Formats: sequence, C-alpha cells, structure tokens
Amino acid sequence: MRLALWVVRDRITTARAIDDLLADAATRGIFDLVVQVGGRGDDDSSLDHLVRYGAAVGVRIHAHRDWLLRPDGASTLDRAGDADLEDIVARYRVEGINYDDVHHPPLTDAGGPDDRRHVTALVREVAARLRRAREHVVISANVFPDPDVAHDRVLQRWPEWAEMGLVDLLCPMAHRKDTREVGRLLALARRAAPRTPMWGGLMGYAGEPERLREQVRAARESGCEGAILFAYDPAQRDLLDAFAAP
Repeated sequence: MRLALWVVRDRITTARAIDDLLADAATRGIFDLVVQVGGRGDDDSSLDHLVRYGAAVGVRIHAHRDWLLRPDGASTLDRAGDADLEDIVARYRVEGINYDDVHHPPLTDAGGPDDRRHVTALVREVAARLRRAREHVVISANVFPDPDVAHDRVLQRWPEWAEMGLVDLLCPMAHRKDTREVGRLLALARRAAPRTPMWGGLMGYAGEPERLREQVRAARESGCEGAILFAYDPAQRDLLDAFAAP
C-alpha cells in the first residue's frame, strides 16, 4: 500500500526543514509527498531542494495548488495560475500535480447543466495543458468521498473525470473521527471509480495513533491502493509511526 503525506507550505521554509521532512518520510517507507506551493517564483528554492533531494532518497514530489471556482463561474486559477502549473511541470521533475478544491462553491441546489459542464471543461483544459508540458505527469485530485454529495453540492463530477482520463489518481478526503464512517466513505468512492488508483485521505488526531492505524486498515480494506495523511507535523512523529505501521 502506497503511503503519502500532505505537506503545507510553512513546513518547507528552510533546507533543514525539508531535509527533516524527507528523512521522516523515507525512513518510514512513505515515498510520496503532496507539497503545497505558491505562485510563480514563490517557492522555487524549496521545490528545487525537495525534488533533487527527494530523488536521492526515493521520495516522489507532487506539487499542490488550491483551485476553486468562484460563484461567477471563474476560477481562482486564472491563465497566469494555469501557467504556473505548466511552469512547475516543465521546470521541475515533479511526479505530479495535485488539485485541491476542484469544485464550485457549495450550492443550495444542484446548479444548472451549464455549471456542471463548466467545472468539467476546466478540468479537461488544465489536464490537456499539463500533459502538453509533460506527457506522463500524474494528475491527482482531492475530492469529496461521497460521489452524490460531490455532484449535488459542489458540481464535482469526479467519477466522470476518472472515466475520461482527466485525472490519474483520486484522493477521497474521508476526514472523519469515526473509523467506520471513514471505511464507508472510502468504499463508496472505490465503487464510483473502480479502475482509477485511489489514496484514501485520512486525518491524524493528536494523541490518537491507534485511531490512525485503524483508519489505514480501513482504507486498505475498502480497496484503496494507498493512503494520504493530512498533514505532516514534525511535532507528532508518533502519528507518522502509526500511519506507516504494517
């Protein structure tokens, strides 16, 4: 089972912090990092350090950007933002690009068909541009785990994106304390996209390593090929140990 860590930007502000992150991951058999990066030029040195030193210890780096449609139908990633993603893919040997919040803001109703088509069209366009920059880049998306909730509340039609090949990897974010609910949600997600690789999104809770162990098992039993932990914290290495436990 592949294991990944979601890493927020403030955890990679120095070379020492990056080295500690890579050591924490690699020594525990965690070989994928989804790392939050900023706009053009913001995190060049950090991303370069991550990619170069990650490769030396076998850790793959997935660059992450927030992406949310505004109520007027525009994206928080404008053309300059899209260009940032293409620039990252072209300049750095990242394993992939990870989308978060690829959806319309929560709706009081399901919205119209034009809204649904707009979200999917945007996902299609950005995927095409990234693959022109590098053909085999891995495109992943953090998604609402219940496909009906995703479709009806935020117009996130991720099972269709998977079927059309617009995303290569799905991360249904089952951030719940109840392990049975985590398993239920991840099983729903697995049934909705049976042929697409899937990492179950889990939350670590301070002082509760056993809960995290149980949830990793739930992700495995639901049919996920991997699990991704939100979020890396060097002050909670007991949770890293629990996450990586067989």
